[in-house]
Amino acid sequence: MQAETLSLEMDLAQSFLVQHPAEAAKALEKSPLPDIIRHLESEAPQNAASLLERLEPDAAAKAIAGLPDEPTRAVLPLMNPGRLAVLLTRLDDDIRAQNLSLLDAALGEELQRIMTYPPDTAGALMDPRFSIY
Repeated sequence: MQAETLSLEMDLAQSFLVQHPAEAAKALEKSPLPDIIRHLESEAPQNAASLLERLEPDAAAKAIAGLPDEPTRAVLPLMNPGRLAVLLTRLDDDIRAQNLSLLDAALGEELQRIMTYPPDTAGALMDPRFSIY
């Protein structure tokens, strides 16, 4: 019975995250940083990316800084590059360089380019990805 209850709770939490990612991020922000990092590690990469994009910027940057290499490699490429660049600029230079080194070279270059724009300009805020219709 306890296993069924735990499974139901996990299913409900997963549904909440997928259907209400902003609210899930707000709830997660109330947790201590080590718990946030553990939760991000336990999520599917796309869900973790969605949460990181919605966390308060300081909390998201600290979580990125604390993620181990493997989740970093899986999660960061799934984030909006403009949002990710903003978060990476909040990191110390060494930690930012370490995170960039874990990414595909093309994405790393794109993020470096975005980070050269002054804050609060269109270049810094843009999403450089485009869709073909």
